[in-house]
Amino acid sequence: MLSRSKKILYAEDDPNDVVIFNMVLKRATLPHQLYSVEDGEAAIEWLQGIGKFHDRDKFPMADVLIVDLKMPRKSGFDVLQWVRANPDLAALPVIVLSSSDDPGDVKRAHALGATTYFVKSASFQELIQYLRTSV
Repeated sequence: MLSRSKKILYAEDDPNDVVIFNMVLKRATLPHQLYSVEDGEAAIEWLQGIGKFHDRDKFPMADVLIVDLKMPRKSGFDVLQWVRANPDLAALPVIVLSSSDDPGDVKRAHALGATTYFVKSASFQELIQYLRTSV
């Protein structure tokens, strides 16, 4: 089953993680388009289509949001809380991709409405499989 192309917004403050994930996504031959922002504040601005993200041709609305938990300005928890408080984004899948395997972080992310939670690995294989089959 070939999934239809999705626009993925990845909120991640480590540019190396973004580059690696983009390479893995391309290697997996998924048709998705990856966009990235460097912190939670920018993710919220992108989703609102405000400021430098007002042009929806250049900054399209995301079909899937991937957030790191520990970012400057606003954390992944802050973004999750904001997304789930916004009725227009109620159906937006939010995937947490974090280096934290702390059960408290996992529990808090799910309590705030995360669709799913993955611990970062160099291969991103679990996330790729999820994108292949679930979104």
